[in-house]
Amino acid sequence: METTVTFGRDCSLTLSLDRHPITLASPFGTSHSLTTQRTNALIHITLHHATTTSTASTTSGGGGGVDESVGVSGSVSGSGVEGWGEVGLPPKKPAAGYLADFDDVRHYFTHFCAYLQEVQATHTSEALAYDPLSRFVPYFSGFFPSVSKATHTMECVVRAVFWALDTMPLNSEPYSTFPRCGIESALFDVWSQLYNLPLWAFIGGKDCCPAEPSLSHMYRLGRSFYTVSLNPDIKIMEQETHKAVDNYSNYVKIKLDADYHKGADIIHRITTILREKCPHNDWKIAIDANGAWSPSTAKAFLQTVIDANMQSNVFMLEQPFPTDLFKSDERSDEKNEWRLIKTLFSEHKIPVFGDESMCTVADIPKLQDYVHGINVKLEKAGGIRHALHALSLAKAQGLQVWVGIMVTSPVGLNAMASLLPHAASGDLDTVLVQPQQHTQQHAQ
Repeated sequence: METTVTFGRDCSLTLSLDRHPITLASPFGTSHSLTTQRTNALIHITLHHATTTSTASTTSGGGGGVDESVGVSGSVSGSGVEGWGEVGLPPKKPAAGYLADFDDVRHYFTHFCAYLQEVQATHTSEALAYDPLSRFVPYFSGFFPSVSKATHTMECVVRAVFWALDTMPLNSEPYSTFPRCGIESALFDVWSQLYNLPLWAFIGGKDCCPAEPSLSHMYRLGRSFYTVSLNPDIKIMEQETHKAVDNYSNYVKIKLDADYHKGADIIHRITTILREKCPHNDWKIAIDANGAWSPSTAKAFLQTVIDANMQSNVFMLEQPFPTDLFKSDERSDEKNEWRLIKTLFSEHKIPVFGDESMCTVADIPKLQDYVHGINVKLEKAGGIRHALHALSLAKAQGLQVWVGIMVTSPVGLNAMASLLPHAASGDLDTVLVQPQQHTQQHAQ
C-alpha cells in the first residue's frame, strides 16, 4: 500500500508498506517459540523535491514560512531521498512483549497515512516547525549535534512527519511501538541523508566522531554476540557454535528453556567447543532463558558456572525470571526471591539482564531491583529516539545496557547497529541465521 502527501508546491512525501517474508537457514528456537519463517514489515519513505539539491531556496507549504539561512547539505537525486525501515515481527506473544503482527502494523500504517493527510491540511505550520528531539531533553545531551534550528523545507517536511508520528491517536495502543519503530527508522534514514551523514554519525553522542565519518575506526563499538538458538537436536547447536567461532565471533549467546538438565548439557557441550577453539580463553557466553526459569534454576546455573570455573567467561544471564512478573503488584514472595538472585549473582560478578520484561522507559524503574542491565530493542521501545532515551536513562540509573534485534534483514540491522556504540554489547546477528543469498539481495 502506498500514500503520497504534498507539502506546498515543491515537496511531497511517499510512504509505502510491504510484507517482507524471511526464511531462516535453520529453525530459530527460544523457550517460547520455534520458527523457520517470519513475516516482517518494510516501510519505504521517499521525500521528493522539485529541485535537484536540497540547498535550493524554497517556501514551505500551508503558508508556514521557513528560515533558509542554514541549508541542508545533502544531495537529492531526481527520484528524491529514500529511507527504509523494518519492523521485526516474531510470533505474537503479549506476555513476552511481542505485541504486533503484520495486520497490526498495516492497521496503524493505514490510519497514520490518513492522519498525515489531515496534519498537512490543518496543522502544517505547527508541524513544519516541530522539534522531534526536544521532548527527550536532557537525555539527548550530545546526541544529534548536526541538527540545525533553522532548516530547509525538505527537513521541515521530515519534522512534520515526526509531528504526526508523535501525536498519532493510535499511539495509546501498546502494539503501536512496533509500527512506530518502522516509520521512525525510515524517517531517520531520510533525515541523516539530508546531512550527508550515516545514521550512526547523525545520532552522534560522546563516544563517537559524528562530524567526521572518515574517523569511524575511532567509533567505540560494543561486542556483538552470535546467537545459538534452542534446538531439539543439540548437535545442530554444536554446529552453530563451530560456525560462530570459525566465521564470526568467540562471543556466543545460548538460548535455553525450563529444562535445566538439558540446559546444563548444552552449556557443557558448547563451552567445550569454545575452550578447544579458543586456547587463549578469549571467549564468552551469554545465557538467555527467555523468562523460563525459576529462582532454583538460576541457582543451579550459577553452581554449574562455579563448578566449571568459568565465572569470567559468562558475560550475563538474560531474562531468567517470568516475563509477566512485573506487570502487577502481586507475587511479592517470588519477587523477593529474584531480588536475592540478583545479589547472589553480583557476588560472582555475573550480571542479570532484563529483555522481555523491558519494553519502554516506563519499565526501567520496575526492573531496577532485579537486574544489573537491560536489553533495548527498537520495536519494543517505539523507535530510535525512545531506544536512545531508554539507554540514556538506564545508564543514568547505574544499569548496564545491551542492544538486541528481532529477526530482520540488513534494513533493520542497520538501524540498531547505529546504537551499538552506546551499549556494552549486543546480539546483532540475525542476518547470519538467514541464507546468505537472501541477505545479500536485501542489503543492496
